[in-house]
Amino acid sequence: MRANDDVISPKASGSLIACRDINGAAHLIPVAKFLPRDAVYGVIHDQTGRILVVRDRSASVSWDLPGGGVEPAETHEETLRREVREETGLEVSGELSPMCNLLEYFFDIVTSSAWISHRFFYLVHASGDLHPDGNDQDIVSAKFIPPSELETLSPVTRQVLAMFGANG
Repeated sequence: MRANDDVISPKASGSLIACRDINGAAHLIPVAKFLPRDAVYGVIHDQTGRILVVRDRSASVSWDLPGGGVEPAETHEETLRREVREETGLEVSGELSPMCNLLEYFFDIVTSSAWISHRFFYLVHASGDLHPDGNDQDIVSAKFIPPSELETLSPVTRQVLAMFGANG
């Protein structure tokens, strides 16, 4: 027997993937139920080094970076510009500077859908008037926070910011 013969293949019938929702609750989902999704997120600092964050309507506690799903035939740049504008009222300016990308499995509590999300993080600049009360759709609040408040961010976002020194 080879070393990995006793490991269940994720493609095997009946295999499950453990994932979490935006509030941190765990879900066990059959592999076949996962939908692919590319998403982009912007790390945006103000002049004092604070980081722009948004709170999703379905999030009970944590904040996250502005961004979202890439629509068919849309580039990462187009998506990020659209998402930042929709969620915060700000306009992305200049070029996007890639930070990292990762795969994340998550469960959307609003649609009861499981996703394999390929998440791309970019350092970007933005200007304009911030809409602190969100967008009357999926975002209920937007604000700049100092690096000392990183504990209010989702765990993945905290780790990405820490890894790349983008937390102030």
